[in-house]
Amino acid sequence: MRARLSLVDFDAASDAFDGTVAATPGIVPYCSCSDWILAAHLKLMVERELRIFRDGNSWLVTARPPDHNPWQPLEAAWCFGCSLIGPDPVHSAGLLRQIMTSGDLDGHPIWISGIQRGSEQERALAGLGQAGFDLRARPSPLNAVTADLAHGMDDYFARRGANFRRNVRRAAKRSAADGVTFVDAGDDSHAEIMRRILAIDRRSYKHTEGKSIFADEAHRAFYTELLARASRQKRLLAMFARRKDVDIGYYIGARLAHHFRGLQMGYDNDFAHIGVGNALHLRVIEQLCEQGIVQYDLGMAIAYKEQWSDETMELVTVLVASGT
Repeated sequence: MRARLSLVDFDAASDAFDGTVAATPGIVPYCSCSDWILAAHLKLMVERELRIFRDGNSWLVTARPPDHNPWQPLEAAWCFGCSLIGPDPVHSAGLLRQIMTSGDLDGHPIWISGIQRGSEQERALAGLGQAGFDLRARPSPLNAVTADLAHGMDDYFARRGANFRRNVRRAAKRSAADGVTFVDAGDDSHAEIMRRILAIDRRSYKHTEGKSIFADEAHRAFYTELLARASRQKRLLAMFARRKDVDIGYYIGARLAHHFRGLQMGYDNDFAHIGVGNALHLRVIEQLCEQGIVQYDLGMAIAYKEQWSDETMELVTVLVASGT
């Protein structure tokens, strides 16, 4: 039976929702879970009206600004998250059909983002077109890159190019020789983790070149909220590179079941020459393999990640409107 939830109800049911996200095929798992989408909705997006529906294991979570026609994903900045969730994409598409035909979206179309191209999710939505709905699909503004860690570190590293393996090993050796250690944040609060990140960020090339995502107040608020939620759910990995008891690099990411999403990393530019960024990233991946992570989502596809990843996750966004 279909039910409509308030934001408070949804937040209270987030464990059930996130479990369903982990079982939903053809999406970006962590970026569709409550940590990511609620942090974006509360801290990054403009004020919007929220509509949340649930029918068994199928969910629709969407929002709309007052002056905007289509309903949006809760995270509409990068469009990595998917609004339509459920282990059976056909049933989930059926929920969307019911909601739209009943007028529960006030006759407005809806964007469904974060769908993997060629997936069951995409095919299920295509079925709505055969049922008379107007569908307009387009490539998402950003794709993600992923690495397969299912068979462990040795298998993963063997698939990297010879020059890359040599450079990363060299960076690890230089970092160790310079006294760099890699430590988990442990019991640090999310606020302390963010304080340490921002201190390193101010010494990074991103900050110097005006490219730091943390320079923007809204993005700082988003990541602070995201760290709080991920930490509370025991999903957060925060690792720091340290030298002489001083933080010189950081990496943050979060897991959902056997999937892991990298969030941000950075390092003190004074230590770029020893390759501390590569050494830190290598240690993170070793730890992910030790923890049984199967898929590592490195985030948006940019040049330096190509050598660390195995494939590009091509994403599509579909506008669904009632047929005329």
